[in-house]
Amino acid sequence: YISFDGPGGDLAHALLSNLDYRGIVHFDEAETWSTSSNGTNLFQLATHQFGHVLGLEDSKVRTAAVMHSIHDY
Repeated sequence: YISFDGPGGDLAHALLSNLDYRGIVHFDEAETWSTSSNGTNLFQLATHQFGHVLGLEDSKVRTAAVMHSIHDY
């Protein structure tokens, strides 16, 4: 965890694997993380970010189980 913009902003970001590292995910430590449906679910967000590490992009399809982004395009 690292703090990069405080609560309510970016929750996490991921970097693809390359020759120097095998993929990195940073989670904002300023967020209130949860393991349930109340609050920001760490497990769901981690699954989404690990998808990015594997090269998957955000999906515009609202029913996409893992890669749907909460951001508007």
